[in-house]
Amino acid sequence: MVYHLKWCTLLKFSLAPPLFTVQHPAVGAAEEPVYTLTPLSRLLVGSSNLVPITSMLLHPTFVTPFLGIGKWFQDELPLDQHCIFKQTHGESLWDLADHDTALNALINDAMVSNSNFIMDIVVKEHGTVFEGISSLVDVGGGLGGAAQAISKAFPAGGEMQCAGSRSCRRQGS
Repeated sequence: MVYHLKWCTLLKFSLAPPLFTVQHPAVGAAEEPVYTLTPLSRLLVGSSNLVPITSMLLHPTFVTPFLGIGKWFQDELPLDQHCIFKQTHGESLWDLADHDTALNALINDAMVSNSNFIMDIVVKEHGTVFEGISSLVDVGGGLGGAAQAISKAFPAGGEMQCAGSRSCRRQGS
């Protein structure tokens, strides 16, 4: 039953925005249609894909609170129930993740995916703001992905030290 629900969710998600385009062969040709990726679907493949964050956002733990959003807007709630997630699950996202290792891993993978995706754009589009930096502090609590992306893109001609990152410290050339 759970797999059926996940499959239906995936199908609904894939039908909303076009993930594939179809190139039909010439009339009368014996060739099969060719399916190609759209710009949106390219976000779901490759080394910096968004599958982890998409998986998190489509996970029942995250979707379920929004099924009751109408009631949530209409009800007068006590201050400790203003968060729709907490109202649905009885605890905050972070409290739930503290004792649910699968959910914790899902969130962490999603945050790394999101950070990689965003930092790729930031470095490419606005990278000049990082030129000449010789030290960084990454306070996100993850693996230091943002600091690592900046360090890799702008080596600062020597050594870059990144506090809060597990693997950002490196020697420049």
